[in-house]
Amino acid sequence: MVPTLRHHEAGRRRVVVHSLEAVRRAAQRGEWSRACVLVDRSDELLPIKAYNVAITACGAAGEWRAALRILRSLTVPSKNRPRPDAVTFNAAGAATAKSGRWQETVRVLRQARRYVPPHPALYTSAIACCGRAGELPLALELLAALRAERGVADTVAFTAAIDACARRGDYENAARLYEEMRGEAKPNDRTHRALALAAARGGALDDAAKLLERTGYSLPVAEAVLVSLKERGDWRSAIALLAKLNATEETYGCCVHAAGACAAAGRCAEARAIVDRFEAPPKSPTSFRALRARRAAHTQAIVACGRQQHLGEAVAVFEDLCARASPDLAAFNALLVACRGNPDAALRVWGRLRDHPRLKPDAISVAETIACLDRAGRLEDADRVLGAALDAGIPLKNTVLDLHDEIDVSSLPVPVAKAVVRRAIKNTTTTLHLITGVGRRHKPTSTSTSLRDALLHAFPIARPGPTPGTLIILD
Repeated sequence: MVPTLRHHEAGRRRVVVHSLEAVRRAAQRGEWSRACVLVDRSDELLPIKAYNVAITACGAAGEWRAALRILRSLTVPSKNRPRPDAVTFNAAGAATAKSGRWQETVRVLRQARRYVPPHPALYTSAIACCGRAGELPLALELLAALRAERGVADTVAFTAAIDACARRGDYENAARLYEEMRGEAKPNDRTHRALALAAARGGALDDAAKLLERTGYSLPVAEAVLVSLKERGDWRSAIALLAKLNATEETYGCCVHAAGACAAAGRCAEARAIVDRFEAPPKSPTSFRALRARRAAHTQAIVACGRQQHLGEAVAVFEDLCARASPDLAAFNALLVACRGNPDAALRVWGRLRDHPRLKPDAISVAETIACLDRAGRLEDADRVLGAALDAGIPLKNTVLDLHDEIDVSSLPVPVAKAVVRRAIKNTTTTLHLITGVGRRHKPTSTSTSLRDALLHAFPIARPGPTPGTLIILD
């Protein structure tokens, strides 16, 4: 009997180890659904590590609902499932936080208190998620709870709370937390970046400048200040700060934000001067980072030229980018925006984008091209662009043509909606029902008209539908 029992236990342990390894392999391959199946259908009592790995795999894939389902199964008393530990709740909280589900993340934290003392990492996930969602009071409340439970908070938790303040421009609370933090944890570059951003967004530019000097013009801090200056369109301050930084690959991100400040203010010449800081194509192992920054800076310069209606300069910046690095979709779209008054130029850019070996036009590309052609009265060209976009499978938001000749154009820009309706009229012989949508975003403003009114004006055969937000076009 004894040897038989030992053999049985040894066999069971081998099965458990094999199952745990299978879950780990599935997680490493990104097969989150298989990891879930393995823990759900196991006939053996698996260790909590297996469930933690499965929850982590779900979080990495953005499947927060699946992660919570596994957590829920562990909180129901059962002989076939282990009790959740701190790592379980950390993984579930990270999964929901990564997907921006702040309410679910806070619920996971509160649920954890019934099983184990919540780990600081779980608090940090909740604080950061609430901060990104704009829930600053709750983020501060969670930090206070962490400090009350643990006596102190770590650098990561304080930094997440200061970042939450920065997102709301609450420099007063950010500065208070920073002073309190210095007695419990050591600030790092991320902390200083968040504090500088809070100061700049809160209007305390002098304090942001002092922090820059105190940190020796640390790049994370400088970048944070430049982000705020870009948001304000303060191109003079952005250029002045950029002049104090050496032009190296490490400062390329700062160049992008400074160019963005120039673009926001429509300062074409200044944006092009920043682009000139990107000299020869880099040959170092970090060249991908530099090329990405180069594309972003050139795109901001194109935007600046477009806002000043300097199409020739926008094209010159674009061609310079093509000579130094392959442009991305954002650069093409920025150039299409700059072509708003020149339909021939817009068609040329559209053609180059369609023929690009790696890039594919998106809804913005289609909308900008059609809008330019519509303003010029070149409706046939606009219709051809729409047809090419539909043939290429480019999604135009949620436009739907169903079996009952009902078209939902509520999410489309007016020029694209007009092209869609013209195409539908050509392709059907029955009455068309249009859904233009209702709600605040569809009401006219001082500079625009509602989609419904625009379609009524463009198509004399259109009539108001029987319900709000609808039109009928008779056959």
